[in-house]
Amino acid sequence: MGTEPERVACNRCGHEWTPRKGGTPKQCVRCKSPYWNRERVQLLYRRPPAARVDGATPYPPLPTLPLPERLAAAAALARRKRDGGGDGAD
Repeated sequence: MGTEPERVACNRCGHEWTPRKGGTPKQCVRCKSPYWNRERVQLLYRRPPAARVDGATPYPPLPTLPLPERLAAAAALARRKRDGGGDGAD
């Protein structure tokens, strides 16, 4: 009258399995995640800002340059690095 082997479940992909050996498995057998038994942590900077009642977001929009200006700035930086000018911070 053996005991029922303990089943474990992956917190990442939801797969359930019975480990072959005793103890805690090193990774999920389905998704191969070594963090199968930990909850996923949501980072604050990746979380979209919550909308307020007045419709404003808690963060100001990031300033961006139009595409032609961004390409010109990237090309100028690449030229400076190629010519040995460094990052341009004098």
